Amino acid sequence: MHSSNRVIKSRNVKVVDGPRTEKPRFVPADFGCENLSQGPAPRRSRVEEILVESEKKIEAAVKHAYERGHAEGFRKGCETREKELAATAESLKKLLLEVENIRRSILERGEAKVLKLVIAVARKVIRREVAMDRDVILGVLREAVKNVLDRDRIKVRLNPGDHERLSKLTPGLIAGFEGIRSITLEADEGIGAGGAVIETAFGEIDATLEQQLEEILKAFLQNGLKA
Repeated sequence: MHSSNRVIKSRNVKVVDGPRTEKPRFVPADFGCENLSQGPAPRRSRVEEILVESEKKIEAAVKHAYERGHAEGFRKGCETREKELAATAESLKKLLLEVENIRRSILERGEAKVLKLVIAVARKVIRREVAMDRDVILGVLREAVKNVLDRDRIKVRLNPGDHERLSKLTPGLIAGFEGIRSITLEADEGIGAGGAVIETAFGEIDATLEQQLEEILKAFLQNGLKA
């Protein structure tokens, strides 16, 4: 295993354009946000009230984290981009934490049937934020790479749009993944924008935003509180 102070060289970065032959592992779940109005009449007003409240909290958490992080970056001058990327990763952490807080609140109020709808709202907000800030993938990758045991060679599968963007980055930005000797980028249509799956000799690291939301829902259902 190589020392953690090794830095990626541009000649060791390989870009792969070919599609994967196997079926993508991750398929975004559909919780039916478009059909909320078809719910039972007695529950409709309560469901809508919770969804509106949840979306406002999620959006506020994302907005606050982005504004604070970006302002800090601009104050640092030449470190602007690095700070913005750090702020992006932090905003996603705060967003997922806010979703978890909402989940706990729903449990306390006995609104178990609403959880799937709240997760769907969070998914919608995440997709909107990713569409607005195309550098989200950089923050996600930098966080995920910290958990990589094999520092010698990794393959990163990511959304085709993110793949195209990262393929054009300068070696200096890619070198931000400290200690990784060689990185191969591969486009995968089965992965949503802003997320990635990292393959190493020791296995895979799931860094998809969708999967993190699914884990929150799974943990809830495993507690025996079926929606």
